[in-house]
Amino acid sequence: MPHGDRLEREINEILKQVGGSLPPEPRQPAPFEEPLRTAASSVSAWERARLRDLSRVSPVRMLLLSFVLMCAGFLLDELMPYEGYWLTFAGALLFVPAFAMVVFRHDRKGEPTPPRSPRPRSRR
Repeated sequence: MPHGDRLEREINEILKQVGGSLPPEPRQPAPFEEPLRTAASSVSAWERARLRDLSRVSPVRMLLLSFVLMCAGFLLDELMPYEGYWLTFAGALLFVPAFAMVVFRHDRKGEPTPPRSPRPRSRR
């Protein structure tokens, strides 16, 4: 098989020019990798569940909470200045992303979501 020998020689020459050799054999996984992988996947599932719960919070509720925190901070500022300051600061920090989420809300496709029409009021 002169053709096979020539091909093998060419492969060896190319490998010598590149300075590499054949890739090493795949190693056996360490005994701790499988338990570590299962623990990591369970932690990841727990984190995804918490984030799913957090994603259900509406931006309007966040705006309301930030407003309540800022008002409480202003009122509490007279009695306890340090705590009132931090409540106001926390409310302001919550207000900025909540306002951005309300203004720049997009659906999953990347298109702006249309404003909701008000619910029709029930007549009595």
